[in-house]
Amino acid sequence: MTWKLKYGRVVLVVQVFLMCVFVAQVHPGTNFKARPKIYASWRVDSNYYGAEKREREVYTYTVSPGIELGIEAPKSSLALDYTLKANFYDDRDPVPS
Repeated sequence: MTWKLKYGRVVLVVQVFLMCVFVAQVHPGTNFKARPKIYASWRVDSNYYGAEKREREVYTYTVSPGIELGIEAPKSSLALDYTLKANFYDDRDPVPS
């Protein structure tokens, strides 16, 4: 994915967020919801690559930050739920040559 495409997505998310905030302030009876969220996990795999002879232990870390945006008006609603999933790996055994 190119930098330009990533930048465009960020701009789109910010625009939707700002639109929801301003609409909620203009119309009475409109509820606006913005909730950040994060999920993190860690695991150890003693044979990550599934080798028969040379097993290698690997730690796997997953971090998933995100945001939930929503707006509810008397006759309409809009919801946006975005989560980024980032995986990190760490070899605990030496890498064979």
